[in-house]
Amino acid sequence: MIEKEFSKEEKELFSLLDWAVDYLEHGRFKNKEDKENAKISIKMFKDTRVLIIKCADKRFEDLKRIEEENNDHLHEYHDVTCPKCKFFTSLLPSGKKKNKMGYMCPTFECPKCYNDFIADEPLDAHDMVAMCEEMLKILYKSKAPQDQVQAFKGHIAALKLANQNLDEEHAEIYKQHADIAELVRLNIAELSVYKQQVLDNQNPGFLN
Repeated sequence: MIEKEFSKEEKELFSLLDWAVDYLEHGRFKNKEDKENAKISIKMFKDTRVLIIKCADKRFEDLKRIEEENNDHLHEYHDVTCPKCKFFTSLLPSGKKKNKMGYMCPTFECPKCYNDFIADEPLDAHDMVAMCEEMLKILYKSKAPQDQVQAFKGHIAALKLANQNLDEEHAEIYKQHADIAELVRLNIAELSVYKQQVLDNQNPGFLN
């Protein structure tokens, strides 16, 4: 489960922003203009903090939604037949495990004989496409009717399109958060220089 927390860089930026605001709010200025500029800077620093918090909240919600999308099948009932006692029913998965083909699939516990078994239905959408393509090869080899083959090819094409659309949506989300992370790093670099200048008494707008 995705936990709501700030990144190490965001925490570092918050510390620098708090320091800058505190420094400007308690500084002694050489003139009225510098004092007014300080007020503008204070607002900018506070607005930056609010922006980063909002972006972190959105990142949490986005990653939580993506995780839920990737695990939807673990929260859905599946029609399954126990391979041991042949009992047919609808069950929620009890977990997940790789099958013989290497695909991560849901596992179940039979309520009748308590047998643990794995259903060969991949949880990952790309694995599902790969499995379907293997099944399509079997259809070709068995010389299945063309209408059946074409229908299955259409099913695979629809799965691929859905995966592509979802991958593009996720890629855009990851890019947005990567851009914010870069903004955080730039702000850290600028504020670190500013803080060092202050500590070295190189800030001309203030009285020592």
